[in-house]
Amino acid sequence: MDIAALALEYGAANLAFFIPMSPLVHSNIIPGIAFRRDSDPTDRVECRVMETRYKVLDHYKITLAPVNPHYGLEHFYISDLEAMIQRSPDDYQVYVINIDGYQRVS
Repeated sequence: MDIAALALEYGAANLAFFIPMSPLVHSNIIPGIAFRRDSDPTDRVECRVMETRYKVLDHYKITLAPVNPHYGLEHFYISDLEAMIQRSPDDYQVYVINIDGYQRVS
């Protein structure tokens, strides 16, 4: 799967990723600090592409922002994310959002 080609064809804003994540736990000691408690994520969370830091068409990194605010941003090398999608298609899924809803592409 070529994520950059999908972004070029459909637009990065029209891609939805469902990936395993762990919720953030907020620190009571230092306000504004959060961390992940579990190293083995079990929740499948819908994420959208955020291109404020990295551009998908640069073929370098991708930032996925969860729709649910209880999860934090995830940064991946695009090649690593593509390998995870190929290795675990049930855990890492990619959809295109169109007028008919979600259409799975991976």
